Amino acid sequence: METEIGKTEFDLNVSLDELEKRISRKETEKVPLKIAGIKLTKLSDLFQEPEETTAWLVDGLLPSGGFSVMVAKPKVGKSTNARTLALHIASGKSFLGRDVNQGVVIYLALEEKRSEVKKHFQDMGANGNEEIHIYTGGTPTDAIKQIRHAVESLKPSLLIIDPLFRLTKVKDGNDYIQVTNALDPLLRIARELKTHVLCVHHSPKGQRDGGDSVLGSQAIFGSVDTLLIMKRYEGYRTIQSIQRYGDDLPETILNFDKNTRTVTIGDSREGEDLSRIKQEILVFLGSQNEPATEPLIVKETEGNTALKRKAIRELVSSGEVKRDGKGGRGDPFKYSRILVPDIYVKQEYENPKPTGNPHGCEPYSRTEDFTGVGNKKSENSGKAVPDTKEVITIDDFEVVEVTE
Repeated sequence: METEIGKTEFDLNVSLDELEKRISRKETEKVPLKIAGIKLTKLSDLFQEPEETTAWLVDGLLPSGGFSVMVAKPKVGKSTNARTLALHIASGKSFLGRDVNQGVVIYLALEEKRSEVKKHFQDMGANGNEEIHIYTGGTPTDAIKQIRHAVESLKPSLLIIDPLFRLTKVKDGNDYIQVTNALDPLLRIARELKTHVLCVHHSPKGQRDGGDSVLGSQAIFGSVDTLLIMKRYEGYRTIQSIQRYGDDLPETILNFDKNTRTVTIGDSREGEDLSRIKQEILVFLGSQNEPATEPLIVKETEGNTALKRKAIRELVSSGEVKRDGKGGRGDPFKYSRILVPDIYVKQEYENPKPTGNPHGCEPYSRTEDFTGVGNKKSENSGKAVPDTKEVITIDDFEVVEVTE
């Protein structure tokens, strides 16, 4: 009995030693610890991993293998912008002034007419040789399965789904869990197959900004790498972005070419509004019989108050508006429009132009007076006057003595 107990104790000690060796070996090899199937990495090991750089489909805007949503109200140009992006990716042309990574494109037009899609690509100048693969029609019952198979086969750089809810068909777009579950397969396609997935989606009614510009659950905004927001104002449209990676694109004017039906990037919205406000201020000041104070200008013109004040100062700086007064309570700044810049008035005053013929001299002949006369005879000498194209010398003229 003692022998058996001793043997048991000896075997137990050996097993503990072996266990310690194994644990030590695992730490040396830096094998990640697994607990219930979850792979855990020690923080110090994580710090030793190489830094990852973001690869871009559209430089600084759409990451490769990312997920993005483009939102706007109806008839703002979402589909137009999405198809412009598709053509530019397939042809390697810059999009919104940014370099692109050329590649294959899959475009799913789930509510657009087939003929309209065809005509739009023709209007944009596509020749048909671009690697763009298009589906038009209703959503198949096994859409996600078919989409994944197409992406695995074609290996596109970009997959466009237009619009999002035509594909997902969630019963309640405001339900966070339903929307999250519907987006998960698309996120997996983007991450696992390294294809950027862009979904066209709607904005809710009313004026909304930021993440609130997305119709439905906040799960959509929370899932995207890039949210593109398009808006329509009187006279122009804009686009801006909210991004997980890179810098956000500030609200910027979109220029729309009616002939090619393409969009290009313009000035910032602030710059556009500032130019418009300047013109409105100039018109207002031009209609006044006396200089106007800044509060009056702000009251009588439309637009953002901060931009109005900025516009006034820039107009003064450029010499288009004159400012009088000391700026105090008893002597406030007053502004008036300068119709003729001071420099021109001063120059004309110092160097007055001669008027009329104060000395009574006869008009003098000019070189162009001879144009086209050819060999016209001189009344006095009877000698032919040479063509003005020839060189005239002193020998061509005859000296005539005049007597009283």
